[in-house]
Amino acid sequence: MRAAETKWTRREITTADEFAAYMSERGLSQPEAARLLNVAHSTLSPMLSHKYPGDVAGICTRMRQILRRAQLRAVAGKRPTYVTTSITEQVVSACSIAHVEQIISLVIGPSGIGKTAGMLRYCNQDPKAVYVHAGIGASPWSCLKLIAQRVGVPYHSPARQLRSDLAAHMAGTETLLVVDELDFVREPTLQCLRMLHEEAGIGMVWSSTSALLRKLQQTGSPTLRQVMRRIRFVARLTYCSRDDIERVLASYRLDTETLDAVVGDAAGEVDRAISVIVRALSMRNGEGRVTPALVHKAYETLPPPDKAGRD
Repeated sequence: MRAAETKWTRREITTADEFAAYMSERGLSQPEAARLLNVAHSTLSPMLSHKYPGDVAGICTRMRQILRRAQLRAVAGKRPTYVTTSITEQVVSACSIAHVEQIISLVIGPSGIGKTAGMLRYCNQDPKAVYVHAGIGASPWSCLKLIAQRVGVPYHSPARQLRSDLAAHMAGTETLLVVDELDFVREPTLQCLRMLHEEAGIGMVWSSTSALLRKLQQTGSPTLRQVMRRIRFVARLTYCSRDDIERVLASYRLDTETLDAVVGDAAGEVDRAISVIVRALSMRNGEGRVTPALVHKAYETLPPPDKAGRD
């Protein structure tokens, strides 16, 4: 026991006590905290009571790293809650049109302008709206599985049967299905969504950059043209205006020069503007205000905007 006691210096005891306080503040259970530290639950309990006979120094180092990150997050900038902009208003309107008319609306626009924020806003306000994120290379079955998980339908059957089950479940329910990030999906997935729309009689919103619309408009495939003909409303969005960016950043109370610096390099992307402010707030380490110089330094840590991909 003496050998174990020599491992517990005053610093280790203080670290364990501070970590216990951190757990209490965050409402972390011992199993959750053990996973965070990558140790067994049976290891954490004696660590917190200063009785663990093993690698105390190593575990305390991990505790201090977690505590340090928590301190940095405490002084870092927080992303603003939802703010209505001209972009999100258009997205919400496209969702409403698809929902009321039970059609497919296509929301097209650059990344980082607030398309997803607008769709999530609509879905959060209307319990009949269901949001799914398709992502890269979503197959018909994986896309249907995402939908099934959201609406509570078992998803162990093949794609055709699963689509039929979903259509039966959603028919007559006035559901709106919002599918985000459709840029990279292939034709079978789009056809699967089209057929679900027709079989269930529900409204849908598809969201993408302009790449999807170009693919649908320029295709020589008669079957893809069939998908294009089912789209009854298109919201073509552009980059954010200065007014939109100012509205989103209003809670940060920036002076005019600092706001000019943010907007100047934001390239019309509200998400880029938010990211640079959050980064600048972290870089100031909780002291002083955000200045134009700090904004420029923060922009240097971000990738440049994709000028080649501008719509």
